[in-house]
Amino acid sequence: MLHIAIYVWILFAAWKWADFKNWKSYHATMLFMSVSGLTYALLANDLTFYLWRYPTTDILSAELTDFIYCVLMYPLIVLLYLSHYPETKFRRILRILKYVVIFDVLEVIGLETGSISHNHGWDMAWSTWFNLVTFCMLKIHHETPLIAYILSALIISYLLNHFQVPVWE
Repeated sequence: MLHIAIYVWILFAAWKWADFKNWKSYHATMLFMSVSGLTYALLANDLTFYLWRYPTTDILSAELTDFIYCVLMYPLIVLLYLSHYPETKFRRILRILKYVVIFDVLEVIGLETGSISHNHGWDMAWSTWFNLVTFCMLKIHHETPLIAYILSALIISYLLNHFQVPVWE
């Protein structure tokens, strides 16, 4: 039920605050986040190995939940995040922290309600770090995509190695 509430909240927030008039300028970064989520689902989100997972419920399967986030919600989150992005450094830091806190709070609620689970050493500290990197990377991608691709490849390589993700099995 939590995921449906999150879907509705993101849809409302995007409708209310996102810059849909200029969505094309954010399009590549919207796809970047979607592809990143789908890459995680491919590499490290199956029944035998996952770092975090959305359990199947009576309403949504784990795969459908993940698909809805990757294909529908992540693009809207990027649109919300990059819309009206602040000019000053201080306000940029506040914006990043705001989104990290929102994602962290939702994840803690998800852990408490059984709507998300962690495994193989992943925990809230890793999630907070990951959220911080993600929101920094989205802005980097929007401004200089090649740098974001290089940094993302390095970070993914580190995470795959650190968590010993069985990519080749």
